[in-house]
Amino acid sequence: MKKILILISLLLPLSMTAMAQVVEVNVSALSEEGSNERVGVVLKKDADTEAFYNLMVELKNHSDKVGATKNQADRKKSEAETGTVSDVLNDALAQLDDLKKKGLLSEADYQKMKAQMSAQVSADMKKDAAAQAQIADMAAQRGSSNPSALKERIRSYCVGKRFYWDATIRNSLVCILDKKADGKIYVGIIDATTGSVLIAPDRFDAISAHKEHGYFTKEGYAIAGLEGKAVLINKSGRIILNSGYDLLSFYNDCRILKALKGSKVGIIDYQGNVLEPFVHNSFESESLAKAANRIFKEKGGEKVEIW
Repeated sequence: MKKILILISLLLPLSMTAMAQVVEVNVSALSEEGSNERVGVVLKKDADTEAFYNLMVELKNHSDKVGATKNQADRKKSEAETGTVSDVLNDALAQLDDLKKKGLLSEADYQKMKAQMSAQVSADMKKDAAAQAQIADMAAQRGSSNPSALKERIRSYCVGKRFYWDATIRNSLVCILDKKADGKIYVGIIDATTGSVLIAPDRFDAISAHKEHGYFTKEGYAIAGLEGKAVLINKSGRIILNSGYDLLSFYNDCRILKALKGSKVGIIDYQGNVLEPFVHNSFESESLAKAANRIFKEKGGEKVEIW
């Protein structure tokens, strides 16, 4: 079974982390153009099966064929608009000829530059020919005879039996994005160790992530976006604080928040009580830092590691 997982990680459009018990599967090649169903999340225990591996082999073959076919079409379109590599070389040589005729380029320099251009283009064309041969082989290989059916078989393994617009594993959580028909994108969270959907992607338009620690503080709080405003939520998506602030930001060592309202910044607690009026110009201002230190001392000076 380990062999299966090794092969999957090497061959297929999957990603995982050491802590996570889920994998991501990209099914874009099986979806119609413009579809918002692009990524599925599968429990590792379900992915660690020969049946799932066989689905992934079929998906990889089909994805390779679709990608190669698109590459060929894009190349053909590009050549029709801008010309082939040979066309580009001929244009460059014509410009060299023109410079020589105008006396702006000596015969020696002309011959040297012409030789350099020709040699470079020749080398590039050889590399390109090898790449195009490989792409042609991929485009000629057999894809899935029924992409829709393959997609539905993969769906049956996915958490919630559904696909998302995007998914990213970070610190034992999966951030899922769902793009609606009107183009709006909503954010949710899946527990990457259990596969449980903590927050469905149907309400919040953003959930802030700390670059090192992920989405939630040690106490299970996160800052989310709701209809253009910032709110404080818990791990189940329940709104703890919603007071119409434009931005919120955690302090790293105490239970207070920087808050932006309009163009001014102040400090509030998790209950929304204003601890410092909204008179500061930025989150990084020296006056705000002094106010935070004062509030910290007033609260007893006990440091709390938020993350």
